[in-house]
Amino acid sequence: MTNWESVPDSSGAGDTNEILGKDAFPGKGMSRDDEVTALKRELAKVKKERDFLKEAAAYFAKESK
Repeated sequence: MTNWESVPDSSGAGDTNEILGKDAFPGKGMSRDDEVTALKRELAKVKKERDFLKEAAAYFAKESK
């Protein structure tokens, strides 16, 4: 926040991202494609777990009758 406050703005209402450029949001994030791939993989795993639990619940429900 201190860096943002110390950056001079000639117009008085400029965009911080324009002023700082690539340094505006430093970090080690994932690319969008990598993130989508990871989320699809996780979704497939969760769906398999859900389906397994549905089958187990049906089996135990039948067995208890």
